[in-house]
Order: sequence, then structure tokens, then C-alpha cells
Amino acid sequence: MKSFKGINAWLLLFLFIQTAQLSFAQETEADVKVKADKLFLSEHFVEATPLYLHLVALNPRSTDYNYKYGTCLLFNSNKKLDAFKYLNYSITDPAINPEAYFYLGKAYHLNFQFNEAIKNYNVYIQKSGGKPNAGFEVERQIEMCQNGKKLLTTISDTFQSAVQLQI
Repeated sequence: MKSFKGINAWLLLFLFIQTAQLSFAQETEADVKVKADKLFLSEHFVEATPLYLHLVALNPRSTDYNYKYGTCLLFNSNKKLDAFKYLNYSITDPAINPEAYFYLGKAYHLNFQFNEAIKNYNVYIQKSGGKPNAGFEVERQIEMCQNGKKLLTTISDTFQSAVQLQI
């Protein structure tokens, strides 16, 4: 019985120390934002994803957090469709970073919605003052969308011809 009380005392002491450490380990929103923004700017989108998820949970109306979280989702192979919700919300803010339109265009592009992609790429070009980020290769993205539209039309025409031949 005596050793059981000793174990309880040690267990309580251990739990007290762990609780104290956890309360000091919690970061403020500003601390998380600094880490997330650093990862985002260095294009470590996958690593930044859980940080922006945390920030969006803290402040779901922040268009900046929604823009960055939506962008991060584009680089997570199984979350691309979720990006639309966050990116579309982010562009409701007229002062949002113009790159939000580029990434929204990219979301449409990756989901074969080429007309919407081209529209958003063009909005990005316009809102960036005609000086888009060279690394984005926006003109090339638009060209790829045009090619995708042609390819889908060709595939559709070929499929329809094949169906008619079978009939």
C-alpha cells in the first residue's frame, strides 16, 4: 500500500510538470504566423499547411490566412479540391494579395476548368500591375489552358466518333 501512494505522488508530480511545460509551450497566433509565413515565402507549402490550418481555425474570417491555407492545399495531393473554398473566400477582400488570383487560377487549371483558370490568371496579371511574378510563368499557364481546352475538345470529338461507329 505504501509503494502505491509513492507511485501516485510521482505520477502527480510528473503530470504537474507536463502540464506546466505544455502551458509554456503554447505559441501565440503571432508566433505561428511568423513561422507559417516564413515557410510560405520559401515555398514550403506542405510544411506550412498545418500552421495555416491552425491560424484559419483561430481566425476564420482572415482573408490572408484563407489565401495562404488555400494555396498550401494545392500542394497537398489529396486536398486540391478543398483549396477552392479558401481561395474563393480570400478574393472577396479587394486588398488581398493579387497572387490569390493566380493560385485560384491554378486550382481551376488543375481541375480542368480552363476557362475559369484563364479568367483568374488574367485578373492576376491585371491586379499585379502588369508585372506578374516571373516565376509563375503566367503566360505559359494560360497557353497550357488553351492547349488543354483543345485537347479536351479533340478527345470529346474522338470519343463521340467512336461511339457513333459502334452504333
